[in-house]
Amino acid sequence: MHNMTAFTALDTKKKGGGVSADLLKLLALVSMTIDHYAAIVIYNGNLYGFSTEYHEMAIATAEGKRLMQLYHIFRTIGRLAFPIFAFLLTEGFIHTKNRKKYFLRILLMAVFSEVPFDLCLYNQWYNFFRHKTSGFTLAFWSYNDVSHEKTSQRATSKVGKCSFLCCISGASSL
Repeated sequence: MHNMTAFTALDTKKKGGGVSADLLKLLALVSMTIDHYAAIVIYNGNLYGFSTEYHEMAIATAEGKRLMQLYHIFRTIGRLAFPIFAFLLTEGFIHTKNRKKYFLRILLMAVFSEVPFDLCLYNQWYNFFRHKTSGFTLAFWSYNDVSHEKTSQRATSKVGKCSFLCCISGASSL
């Protein structure tokens, strides 16, 4: 295992060419950070403030309209993160030695990230009825694949798995 640095992430002289996994991780991380900044700081902090009345007043101003446009641009940029993470998860799942532990690590990440997610987006410690972090979608996929592996030896293509995850993600964000 190696550590990602700015130099390894931007190294394009990899064997076989193409984009390195470290560069994809960096791209997904930056995209996700931009998305979360828009959702937490711009929308909840400046435009919504957890109050519908405040939101209506904020978007009626010129500054509010500008922030709303910026919010939509940042959220669009942020939509790059999930397909990249889905691809990296698929790659990791294929190459890991213990798929059960891999699933448990993803599930643990989803559980630990749920409280900050709900606090930032809904101003509640835990909200069972709202959207969950995408970590649960990724954990569900890996559990499904572990279960599928036990019942069948058929292989599913990486593209098919990534497409499935992207469809689930798109449907949950509607």
